Amino acid sequence: MTRKFLITFSEQGIRKTKKKEFLIPNLNQFDNYFIGIDTGEICQYGLVVYTGVELSPRMVIEKLVKNKIIAETSPEIENTLMDYLQFIKNCKISEVLEIKYESGKYKYNVTGLGMKQKTSMIP
Repeated sequence: MTRKFLITFSEQGIRKTKKKEFLIPNLNQFDNYFIGIDTGEICQYGLVVYTGVELSPRMVIEKLVKNKIIAETSPEIENTLMDYLQFIKNCKISEVLEIKYESGKYKYNVTGLGMKQKTSMIP
């Protein structure tokens, strides 16, 4: 489906996840945060990166069950992850996203935040 995914981004905002942990929408409680697929901890922003591997909702669900983030799957979880991966597929690498839960659905927005650019000290 896509070779892009989100990792934690903490220039601003809340991040309790591991550095460079992959993120998904919070499937256990509907809120305005992503959660890490390894720890289940929250993160406010996610950075779009290239993974090099074709990802599908099934692969993500298997990882979530293995890490005990969710107990089992459901059609709602599969649909949420399908919409999530479809949105990321259309994003550019290095864009920073935020998540909002409104009217019973997750909505994703490009924030305009970005990684700090280091300037060269060479004249």
